[in-house]
Amino acid sequence: MKIKSFFLKETNQRKLKYYASYTFGLSLKKQKKYCFGWIVSPKWVDNLISDFNKKNEIRPILLDNGAFTAWKLNKKIPCIEHIELQKKCYQKIIANNIKINGIIIPDTVGDGKDTLKKIEVFQQYKYYDNTIAFACIQENMNIDVFLNICNKNTFGIFIGGKSKEWKYYIIKQIKEKKFNGKIHFGRASTDLDLYICSKNKIDSFDNSTYMNGLNRKNLPLYIERLKKYAIKK
Repeated sequence: MKIKSFFLKETNQRKLKYYASYTFGLSLKKQKKYCFGWIVSPKWVDNLISDFNKKNEIRPILLDNGAFTAWKLNKKIPCIEHIELQKKCYQKIIANNIKINGIIIPDTVGDGKDTLKKIEVFQQYKYYDNTIAFACIQENMNIDVFLNICNKNTFGIFIGGKSKEWKYYIIKQIKEKKFNGKIHFGRASTDLDLYICSKNKIDSFDNSTYMNGLNRKNLPLYIERLKKYAIKK
């Protein structure tokens, strides 16, 4: 397959850690060698544990919170219920001796006000020991308030939001404000996404669309992007 892209022609790009979506994409062998770990939502935690117990080959986990799925279904998860759901999932995974590299603090897609409320409440929870917690930045959020919370609690940042324009804008803002913690880019799918991540020294990214079995026709192109931008295992 011929890949025609300005960004793929660029050389010497900084490579990032890639967390593949833990769904049906687990069976896609071609992307495994670029997969640093799995990003798993609460829906798939029991499957993850079952696979681990059978094969004992699960890679480090980034524990998602299910907010994107809820948003697609036009549902809103109440704050305490959302945090308790993720806490339960975390404890299940740890009890099965599976390594968790990070957790994504519960958020609400496109709703900065509700997300900030969840982050503020989450600060009262200490169940995740030394695991890094990523606070998700969403549209209409006060960036300075958000960064103050992240710095105070040594949270990482998860680049969320409904639009790519927002994500590119917020990366620039965060970098200008000299944030020095870990940064993860959610749902990276295009050459431009990964080029911007690489150029701005983002630490990691995931893709929950190309690797869930629904868009396998796009896999050859995405593999080329992984070759270019993902750290090879």
